[in-house]
Amino acid sequence: MSFKSIPANIVIFGGFGDLAWRKLIPAFYNLYISGYLPEKFAIYGVHYQGLPEGAYEKHMLEGVNLFQDEAKRKPQNGRSLLTIYTSSREISP
Repeated sequence: MSFKSIPANIVIFGGFGDLAWRKLIPAFYNLYISGYLPEKFAIYGVHYQGLPEGAYEKHMLEGVNLFQDEAKRKPQNGRSLLTIYTSSREISP
């Protein structure tokens, strides 16, 4: 069985934070465009901020565009990764 056929859920606690923005989401983007993520996967960002619809994806795409190696960056792929496979959840303290 190939790793590509095993579904995966990835949870990032502090999903709106600096680490997720600068490092984690750009790294997952790189894995995505290189074909190293399973065919079925989801990334969930858990955070305390109340965000309007689409704000999380917009912020993370901004991080991909700023911190991803320019030679590897493909904005359309980044947008599809973030709109299809990420979801943010607000939790109450």
